[in-house]
Amino acid sequence: MTNNSCLACSSQEINVDLKAAFENVVLNRRFFSWEDVERAIEEFQSITFTHYIHSQSQRASFSSFKYNFVVFKCAFGNKRKLQGTGQRNKPSKYLDCKSMFRVVLNVNEYIVRSYIMTHNHPCTKSFMRCDPWFRRLSEEEKENLNPVLQQSSSCDAVMEHVRNKYQKELISDDIRNMKSKTALAFGSRDQVFDYIRERGHLREFHNGEGNVRRLSRVCFSTEDQIRLYRTFQKW
Repeated sequence: MTNNSCLACSSQEINVDLKAAFENVVLNRRFFSWEDVERAIEEFQSITFTHYIHSQSQRASFSSFKYNFVVFKCAFGNKRKLQGTGQRNKPSKYLDCKSMFRVVLNVNEYIVRSYIMTHNHPCTKSFMRCDPWFRRLSEEEKENLNPVLQQSSSCDAVMEHVRNKYQKELISDDIRNMKSKTALAFGSRDQVFDYIRERGHLREFHNGEGNVRRLSRVCFSTEDQIRLYRTFQKW
C-alpha cells in the first residue's frame, strides 16, 4: 500500500466473516438505552477494524428512547461511481460491501432484528486507512502536531510520528492538507528566505558595488519550490 492511497481500491474481492465477533459483542447484550447500543457498536468496531454508518433511521417521537429503528451499513457499502468518457479515474473507497445490521425498539429495549456480517474487503488496521473516519485527529491532537508539521518536510516522518503517538494511520494527502492549514505566518521577504536557507539549497545572486549589494535573483530546486508553495501559499 502506498502512502498516498488506500487499496479499497483493489479489484480483488474477498470474504471476511465477522459473525462470531458480532454475536459475542453485540447480540449477547441487552440494550435499555441508545447509549448502550452505541457503546456496544464502538467496541465491536474497535476490535474488528470496521466502521458502520447510519443508512436509514426513524426518530422516536413519543418516547424517552432516541430511535424507533436504525439501519447501519458498512462505510465501504456504497457503489463506486462510474467515470464518464474522458474523465480521470479517481480512486474510491467504496466497494459495495453488503455488511449491515438493523436495530429496532422493541417495547422498552433495543434489539438487533437482522444482520449481515460478511465483508468483501480486509478488516485490518492498515486497510482502514481507506476510511477518513479512522484517520481523523482530534483538535487537541492537531494542535500538538503543529510543531512537527512546521519542522518536518517529510510526510513519512509525520506519519510515523502520528502512528507512534496516536496509533492512527495517515496518508500523505492528510499531511499536505494539514500543512496548508498550519502554514507559518511570516512578516517579511527576509523571513521567507531565512526559512528556505535553513531547509533547502538556496543560491543567491547579488549586484551592486562595495558595501551596497542588492539581491537580484534566487534559485532553488524544484523540490524546494514545491515545498515553498505549500508552506507559503497564503503568504
